[in-house]
Amino acid sequence: MKKWLEIIRIQSTQRIDMSRIEELCTAASAELINPPEYLRGIESYRSENIEGDFSIHLIWELSETGPHKSHLGHLISSSLRSFGLTDHTVWRCFS
Repeated sequence: MKKWLEIIRIQSTQRIDMSRIEELCTAASAELINPPEYLRGIESYRSENIEGDFSIHLIWELSETGPHKSHLGHLISSSLRSFGLTDHTVWRCFS
């Protein structure tokens, strides 16, 4: 099975209410008419060292088109720009 991650990282100078982030992610997911077939999960992480850093990981498995920035990833990334700097990347599993 081919696995890959889509990571959306946010860096903010202010304290972020994680419940607000969860609301935005849920709203972005709800905008999709059909959920992505290869999406295996969504996880969020917060930095232990830096108060305003957190990331959202979209976990994908075996897409015919291969690793790419998804429509859902773009929706989440654009929704989170108001919180600070965003970085949207794709990582391929090679093991």
